[in-house]
Amino acid sequence: MSDLSPGQRDRRAALSETTAAQHRRLDETLREGSFFASHSGYALYLRANFLARGRLESQLAEAAVIPASDYLLTQEIAADLAALGHETPPLPPAGMAFTAPAAWGALYVLQGASMGALHLRRWAAGLGYADGAGASHLALQAHRAGRWKSFLQLLNNQNFTPAEEEDCRASACAAFTYFEESLAVDA
Repeated sequence: MSDLSPGQRDRRAALSETTAAQHRRLDETLREGSFFASHSGYALYLRANFLARGRLESQLAEAAVIPASDYLLTQEIAADLAALGHETPPLPPAGMAFTAPAAWGALYVLQGASMGALHLRRWAAGLGYADGAGASHLALQAHRAGRWKSFLQLLNNQNFTPAEEEDCRASACAAFTYFEESLAVDA
């Protein structure tokens, strides 16, 4: 059963279709890579995640389409790196701030990552990392997974022009690209 009213567009389905290949590649990289096979691999995952999320979070700051507390995670990732005895890498320059439609596209990826965190949290636990010791960011993301449905409602309620729809889709693709590039550098 759909939560959409008659005539309302399912933007999630459109974004899912647009980013499907990137999402599949990212899932395969995380599943088949060595990021959750060793402590050093997990530290590389944390570093890559910090860099990609930090870049997106800084671009989202000015758009303010949802409360920052709903998506900010770099401080928790930095704490996890510190728990493993690793330095936090410097963040790259932020880039241009997102427009509201672009922010929704990036948030689709960041908020959706909360669903994936449910699996990653178990993988990190297999390495001995717990919610308060090395996997605090995954605990917070897993907690946020319950907000996915309400986020999708907000996303679908946005009224975008065709050009803004394209900005939203392009931003979602760019967000996946940030993660793919960060993980590729550290693989």
